[in-house]
Amino acid sequence: MSFPIKLILLGVLEKSERTYLTSYFKEDKNVLLDIPENISWLNEEEVQQRISEFDIGIATLLDTEFFRSKSAFKAKQYLNNGVPVLSSDVPENIYFVEHGTNGFLCSTPEDFRQRIIEFNRMNQNEYKSLSDNARNSIHKFDLKNFCDELISFCERSEIMQREFKVQDLAKVSNHNF
Repeated sequence: MSFPIKLILLGVLEKSERTYLTSYFKEDKNVLLDIPENISWLNEEEVQQRISEFDIGIATLLDTEFFRSKSAFKAKQYLNNGVPVLSSDVPENIYFVEHGTNGFLCSTPEDFRQRIIEFNRMNQNEYKSLSDNARNSIHKFDLKNFCDELISFCERSEIMQREFKVQDLAKVSNHNF
């Protein structure tokens, strides 16, 4: 890639990791590496503000059992802030990232490279559409949607369809829910 890229890496805590990354990108004159220090991870507003300034969010997970059990937390953070996502094509991420709508799913490092080039070539309207779709996709993971899905599940399950007898209610009242 011959165009300038500002690569912001949040969460690099170890000095050895900083040294490695700085060394790794040293020869890439078009990459401006930004590794912020002393991020207050308990200050959610500050973290979200930083993320909202990204043009693209990159959410990589390997397709292994360990990573398949992880949440698509990074992808959701980017989408919540209107940041289109380049995401690994793994089960958790594909539930939230809609390929070509609010970001892109990538299976290989070459896929990520090609999509970064594609973002660089986008006009403002194309990018704005992806960004707006990213922001609008939060309905998939907002609290109201979660509660609606939980209630819907319960209504469809035999637990909610079962008629309770008086002795059943007495049993339920002895439990702390």
